[in-house]
Order: sequence, then C-alpha cells, then structure tokens
Amino acid sequence: VLAALLVNEKQLDAARKHFEQWLASDRENAGQNFLQLSTLLSRNTDRKSVFELMRSLAEPYQKVPEARLAVAQAAWNAGNESVALSEASAALKLRPDWELAALFQAQALQRRSNDEALAFLGEYLKAHPQAKDTRLNYARLLVTAKRYPEARKQFDALLDQFPGNPDVAMAVALLAIQANDLPSAEKQLQ
Repeated sequence: VLAALLVNEKQLDAARKHFEQWLASDRENAGQNFLQLSTLLSRNTDRKSVFELMRSLAEPYQKVPEARLAVAQAAWNAGNESVALSEASAALKLRPDWELAALFQAQALQRRSNDEALAFLGEYLKAHPQAKDTRLNYARLLVTAKRYPEARKQFDALLDQFPGNPDVAMAVALLAIQANDLPSAEKQLQ
C-alpha cells in the first residue's frame, strides 16, 4: 500500500525499496506480482523512470516470464522498441504458449511492419493452433492488410474451434459484409 501511494505521488525512487521487499518476500508468486506491478506502474506518466524501475526490479527475476513481459511493456511505453521486442521474445522463450506475450510481441512488431507482425502470428499459430485471441488478432490484421481470403480462413477456423462464440461470429459477419457475401454475414449475425 505504501509503495502504491508513493507511485501515485510520483516518488518512484522511494517506492523502489518497498517493491523490492514485496517481491523478495513472495518469490513463489513473483509472476503474478509482476503483472500487478506492471498495472500499477502503467498509470505513472514518467515512462522512462517507470522503465528504469521495472528493469531494475526484474533483474533478479530473469527466469520469470511475467517479469520479462513487464519490462517489455515498460520499455514499449518509454519508446524503447528494441528492448520491448527482446524482452517479449525472452518471455515467450520462457513460456512459449503464453498468448499475452505473443500478442504483445505482435503489437510491437506491427509498429515496424504489418508483414512482420503477420509472419510472427502465423508462425505462433502453427505451434499453438488453439490460441483463440492470437488467431482472432491474426485474422483482423489480415483484414487490415486486405488479405480477405486468408482472413476468412482464419475466421472459419475460429468458428470451427469456438462455435457459438458471439465475438467470433460478429467478426466473421463483418468480414463477410466487406467481401459482399451477404448470406454468410446474415447467418453469422443471426
């Protein structure tokens, strides 16, 4: 609580020792604690200081994927794209099936190039075909790239994997409307 109050008062240096003690006292929950810490620090407007603090706090936790992703997110917010990508990649190496890290890496890659993001998501889906959120984002990015037939295949795969999911049905309906396939759109909307 004290650390959170210090963060709200923009006293990150004073909060550091409290965060270090908290993380050290609860090592078995380090991953969850880093996710909470990332959320707490994301509200602070001094992005560079948050990045440096997060990087420092995560140093003893290099084998914790959530710590690596927290550093990636802080780096991203501070405008350090290369560290964001390398830390997201490190998080995925530690926990290859973690969709949150994959989606973050795709978002970071998309800033550089839609093609890089599409290639990454395509490869991730080959290894993790049940990754619903990743497939949905991949399909949407294909739509953005105007690669409608490929996007339609991804949406159809989602419909097969998750029948009755209203988010998937709506996305497929919108894609069908764009492709002027009104019977398919109507079926999904119903």
